[in-house]
Amino acid sequence: DIMAFCDEVQTKYPQLDKKRLAVTGGSYGGFMTNWIIGHTDRFAAAASQRSIANWIGFGFTSDIGDDFAKDQMGLGKKGNVWNSMEKLWLHSPLQYLDRCTTPTLFIHSDEDYRCPLSEGYQMYAALQQLGVDVIYLNPVFVSPSNHKYDCQDYDHIDPHIGKIVEDCDGLLSPGDRDN
Repeated sequence: DIMAFCDEVQTKYPQLDKKRLAVTGGSYGGFMTNWIIGHTDRFAAAASQRSIANWIGFGFTSDIGDDFAKDQMGLGKKGNVWNSMEKLWLHSPLQYLDRCTTPTLFIHSDEDYRCPLSEGYQMYAALQQLGVDVIYLNPVFVSPSNHKYDCQDYDHIDPHIGKIVEDCDGLLSPGDRDN
């Protein structure tokens, strides 16, 4: 359980400022970041990268598509959007955003065919409608696979992490930045 892990880290390292904790992740970690912000307000900011927002449409737009979505949702060979709509929506982070208060940065690349741009846009647009502070960053990475830019092209890691930190710092209130 991710939140139990966070509790343990905070217990072990009491010097961590609970008011400045942030959550980030890419790909499945992006999906989990999206899930987390709809289920807790414990983080001061979030950065969701290359994520999944909505299992209903994901299978139709991703290069790993329908089979991956079926596998992740445990639908079996006969499962599809039409006979599994309720289950797919139940496991979609987008469904829970009405509970979100966490300022969030979304990062997706135009040529990411694994977790398409539309997944990040759905999260971004929903949080905008809900009045949550949100930033959308659409970088263009020059690497063979824009889904795995952070693992394949190490020249992108340092500036990318720096940009996340800079943008998340911008999401914190001025009083929080001073502490």
